[in-house]
Amino acid sequence: LNMAMNSCSDFEDAKRPAAPTKNAAKQTSKRTGKDGKLYLRDGPKRPQAMTKLARRRMGTDATAAASAAAVVDTTALKAKVRVEESKSGGGKRATTIRGLSRDAAKSVLKELKAALSVGGRVNARGDVEVQGAHAEICLIRLQKAGYSDVRLAGGAGAVKAPAWNAPQEVRDRAAAQKQAAKAAAGKRAEKARVAARAPAAVAAKMLAQLRASEQLEIAKLRRSDVPRAEKALAQEKLDRIQRRIAEAGG
Repeated sequence: LNMAMNSCSDFEDAKRPAAPTKNAAKQTSKRTGKDGKLYLRDGPKRPQAMTKLARRRMGTDATAAASAAAVVDTTALKAKVRVEESKSGGGKRATTIRGLSRDAAKSVLKELKAALSVGGRVNARGDVEVQGAHAEICLIRLQKAGYSDVRLAGGAGAVKAPAWNAPQEVRDRAAAQKQAAKAAAGKRAEKARVAARAPAAVAAKMLAQLRASEQLEIAKLRRSDVPRAEKALAQEKLDRIQRRIAEAGG
């Protein structure tokens, strides 16, 4: 009797429909679970639409550089481009890019405005003017776009520590410059040490010391308050110094 009752309950559970889920009204497809039962599920998820700001943040610098390089003519990439920073009377800073052609300036301005979220324009001389002090990031983006002769000019070329909220590229460039300056200083110091240990440098240093000692002894002999015994010793020392100077070729 118990076995019959259990089999009847299992049969009723199998025929009982599954409880509706949260999104039952929108469920159109089915899936098979690990237990072999069929479960309703939502349709394929659609990708969420990204805003312009999100796409710009998610985009890589390589894609931005590639798009800029595709627009700019290859002959314009060899132009002499200079990036400067200026400050107006009201205290507002601006970044100016000189040396670009009119078409290249428009494309570069479009890229920088989208990347930096700032305003800008191309003035009557064809220079790109961007709001804010962004010389470092403009330099890096122009170099990635393919411009070979891009440099900082004016006050922007001075070596200074980047701001705390500067882009990672600017901080990396500043760290690389600091490391290069440290390595160059080490090379100069090592070169100076090698030059100081050279035989000619050692001889010149010894001759200079002998000349200084000679002048001290001569001054002592000319003094009237020095006893005769000290003058005699000074004369002997002066003779030895002059002999060594002669031997050294001075």
